[in-house]
Amino acid sequence: MKKQFTLLLPAILVISLIACTPKKQPEKGERSAVEKLSPQKAGEYDVYLLIGQSNMAGRGYMILPADTNYIMQNVWLLNGDDIPEPAKNPMNRYSTVRKPMDQQRISPATTFGESVAVRTGRRILIVMNALGGSSIEQWSKDTPVISDRHSIGRDTLQLYAEAVRRAKIAQQYGTLRGIL
Repeated sequence: MKKQFTLLLPAILVISLIACTPKKQPEKGERSAVEKLSPQKAGEYDVYLLIGQSNMAGRGYMILPADTNYIMQNVWLLNGDDIPEPAKNPMNRYSTVRKPMDQQRISPATTFGESVAVRTGRRILIVMNALGGSSIEQWSKDTPVISDRHSIGRDTLQLYAEAVRRAKIAQQYGTLRGIL
């Protein structure tokens, strides 16, 4: 129980800070919508690492065309080439440890990214690296590589080390602000 509370406490703190942050009002001379959809210079993003199990990977059904076609304003996703791209569902598409693509759906990352971007007025870069079916213990620093035979990183990647590796890559684009 103590280990689970220790893992949940940082997420609770980040969510509390976001909820208490006042919404930024647009200022004169802000960038146009077209400019907001182009990658920004290094240091211009607030980076968030989203890791965990199936609930973070996303298992919510995408029913409407907008569920997959909608591009979120000021929310970016670290892609498979380690470059920010405009975020759209499914957000776990570039996870290096995920299950097959047909299991990736809507996740909390969508609402989280949009909410943070609106509240802060900043560009948000999300690094998704969730694995459905993984246990909390598998995310420990000392746990061996993934043994899940359905995961794309199996037998080669350790969950904790891979999350840290991707977070470090994302930090060339901005500052790591939180981990969920």
